[in-house]
Amino acid sequence: MNGLDEARQQWLDAGLAFPEVPASLAAEFHRRSPWAFATDDDLPPPYALGEHLRTVLAGPVDDSALLAHAGHGVSSWAVHWYLCLHPVAIFVQSQWGNADASPEEDADQRATMAHRFEAAGSLARAAAGAQVGDARLVVVASDFHPSGWGVLKPGVEFRWTDDGDPFAAAEAWLRS
Repeated sequence: MNGLDEARQQWLDAGLAFPEVPASLAAEFHRRSPWAFATDDDLPPPYALGEHLRTVLAGPVDDSALLAHAGHGVSSWAVHWYLCLHPVAIFVQSQWGNADASPEEDADQRATMAHRFEAAGSLARAAAGAQVGDARLVVVASDFHPSGWGVLKPGVEFRWTDDGDPFAAAEAWLRS
């Protein structure tokens, strides 16, 4: 079984949604640890969302994907889906796996995660055919950090927008 199939099976066996891994990254997708899969072993740890974001904002990055369940303590666990596929960089961090979550909270967390994975896939597909030159669209949807989006262009100050649904706003920008 390849890494993508292994990851999909693990997530589905846990009753979790599974994100859309682009075909161009599928062959590189492999297990990094028991609950982490990635295309690159040199990526920062999954819980280091700020580090992943700073790397993208600092300059061009290679296409990559990271899917992991990671956290600390009893209530700071999340599923992380980070996808950098030019011209988008998408960072999803959805709370899940906390020891103190009620069944209702767990169901809500799973639904939020599934919605974000679907929105991330839709955005990645829309971006694949977009003509954006050297711009990069950056989107963050997180339960632990500020969510928002922005367009990164060389020589232009990066502006972060944190109102509304970052996926819908980013797709609207692509259509404009």
